[in-house]
Amino acid sequence: FMNYSVCKNKIIVECKEFSPQEILECGQIFSYRKIGQFYFVYPGDKLAVLYFENGKNVIEILSGDIEFFVKFFDLETDYKKIQNDILQMDFEGFNKNIVKKALTFGNGIRILKQEVFETLISFIFSANNNIKRFTNSLEILRRENGKEIVPVKSEVSEICDILKKEKFYSFPTQNDLQKLDEVYFKKIGAGYRAPYLVSTINKFESVLKDEYSTEELLKNLTNYKGVGRKVGECVLLFSLNRLDVFPVDTWIEKIYFEMTDCDKISREKISKKLVKKFGNLSGYIQQYLFYFKREQK
Repeated sequence: FMNYSVCKNKIIVECKEFSPQEILECGQIFSYRKIGQFYFVYPGDKLAVLYFENGKNVIEILSGDIEFFVKFFDLETDYKKIQNDILQMDFEGFNKNIVKKALTFGNGIRILKQEVFETLISFIFSANNNIKRFTNSLEILRRENGKEIVPVKSEVSEICDILKKEKFYSFPTQNDLQKLDEVYFKKIGAGYRAPYLVSTINKFESVLKDEYSTEELLKNLTNYKGVGRKVGECVLLFSLNRLDVFPVDTWIEKIYFEMTDCDKISREKISKKLVKKFGNLSGYIQQYLFYFKREQK
């Protein structure tokens, strides 16, 4: 299965199951900016520009690191098959029509493969926080502690004009962030999360091994301060490709009770019940439902 081709410093994506807006605006990543018709994505120390080829329903991804972004955007995975597999599942006890609508609405969503440490720190910032506030905090963190990313040259004049004005910075390393204290994190808008960030940054170890079960990994993550079940599951889904998780927030909680006739139960029980029902397709279904419900507001 191939849904893309490579030409010099571009990835050309021609499949319908790839929408820059839906992928980047569905709540799984915060290191991007939309400027005009272009999306600038800058995970870690990488930078890519996504845009529609003129007059065609084809997405071009401009980058100096093609191999990285092929993996990052999960381009080797057939999302049309995933959607078909979801629709073939047993939905007894659940309203299948809501899932069908969510699949149609967010047809272009793909689950990104992000780096663990950056994802963990970003989601601690995001917990119970205003999106404008915490994305601004993350931008300050990058600008003051990261390094400027040198973009690849483009033949598109509009992109060249934007890159003359805009600068993009790498996400700081763990060593860089260990030099910062609670006062600094509060200054950039972390609020009560400041001590959680300092603790997690100093204690974080890459103990997230492939042979661990998803529950074992989740237990490891929730041992860090500021990491509850929902944040831990987001890290597992968006950076470790653990698809047997179902992060539950306000939007998923609301749509869950629309899909079932169940009595009120906790978010943790909702998550476990949905994973038991949908197994390794849980992460995909969660993103379709989350984006669909949140955009309905």
